Amino acid sequence: MKKYLVIALMLCLWNVAAAQDSTQTKSPKRQSFALLFGTSNMWYQNYMTRRDYLQNYTDFGIQYAIEVKPNVDLYATLLYGVKNPKDVASAGLGLRYYLLDRETHKKFRPFANFSGEVVADNSTRSTYSDVDLTGSIGAGFDFKIAGSLYGRAMANIGFPFFQIGKVDFTDGRGTYAHYTGGLVYEWGNKLVPAPAKITEPVAIDTDGDGIVDKEDKCPTVKGVQSNNGCPLDSDGDGIIDAEDKCPAVAGVRANAGCPADADGDGIIDAEDRCPTLAGVRENAGCPADADGDGIYDSEDACPSVAGIASLKGCPAPKDADGDGVIDADDLMPNVAGLAALQGVPENLVIYFNTDRFSLTAESISTLDIALTLLKAQPSLKLKVTGHTDSRQTVQYNVELSKNRVLESRNYLMKNGVKKKRMKLAWFSELVPAAPNTTVDGMKLNRRVEVQIVK
Repeated sequence: MKKYLVIALMLCLWNVAAAQDSTQTKSPKRQSFALLFGTSNMWYQNYMTRRDYLQNYTDFGIQYAIEVKPNVDLYATLLYGVKNPKDVASAGLGLRYYLLDRETHKKFRPFANFSGEVVADNSTRSTYSDVDLTGSIGAGFDFKIAGSLYGRAMANIGFPFFQIGKVDFTDGRGTYAHYTGGLVYEWGNKLVPAPAKITEPVAIDTDGDGIVDKEDKCPTVKGVQSNNGCPLDSDGDGIIDAEDKCPAVAGVRANAGCPADADGDGIIDAEDRCPTLAGVRENAGCPADADGDGIYDSEDACPSVAGIASLKGCPAPKDADGDGVIDADDLMPNVAGLAALQGVPENLVIYFNTDRFSLTAESISTLDIALTLLKAQPSLKLKVTGHTDSRQTVQYNVELSKNRVLESRNYLMKNGVKKKRMKLAWFSELVPAAPNTTVDGMKLNRRVEVQIVK
């Protein structure tokens, strides 16, 4: 079956090429021939066991293409894959669309393509070299090597939609993928139109102002038709319009014919309240002060926020919790703490779920604050005490509070705190922070207190 497919497709290629050559002299089309090599992955499934397996092949093949529209090729492909003693063959027709114009992008040309293929294989003992009609899509790119020789890399993914021949219903064929490289030789580029015929001038125009010399009163100086070929000075400032940036307003030569602008801010001195200081039109020629803090934007480190001169126009640092430690330096900017502890209170509290001693994400976040402080101040130590609510016996809660303390200590030790810097204690339910008569009260009692000491 495979031999017949190969012969049939070769005949199609021969006919297409012959038909193209017959019109080559009238309207040459871009054509190419490629030698391909790569790999194919073919998925199979045993219907009885529902087990998928993959066959990999080494592919060799050829491809012929002809341009049917600008940047659109019709191509035919033959591929033969082998994985001794298994093999697979495919033949197909497709369309390839170049995403960049080939006439202007000659070195790198990405493309997309789709095709229909006939695939025959003997990859399993139960498929009997069946033939599949498949469809595939893919993408790739050509890159120029030299002259009309290109390299090609492309990938195609396909799937069968019709099977011909004897089928063993214990096996089925699934999707496949071709990963292909190749060498491409291209010929038949589009014809280049002949350059337009240059006509000789009918008259001489020495100064090139579009007015022939015999009608130009100033034949050696560019002028205008309305002034018989001589330059204009519409505003009478002694600067001809061709050199005058403000030809309708009298100005000075130092400013290219425009009114004087001593500070160069684009606002003429006659309208500039700060003529010696570059400014903006919105501020009548004076420098901008967007935040209104009295400090010009050019000198303001925070031009969009009102600030103070001592901080170059930036606002004073914020202290959200009012503990005397600015937010930028405060480890807990929303909780009042001590300045000596970088804004952290002496006593940190972490909470636990009912009858649990594992750390929550919120508890870890609190312990991380303690870690940061301990690393910054090596002389600090911790007193870690554990507590529970009253829903179990005192003996049970002793172990639970102990486990909560040990879990907290282990996290701190794992992150670099030495054991000797921590003193531990656990008190079961005996030291409540709130009455155990409500759900909220019991929640406050399921805790570990981390006291920072010197």
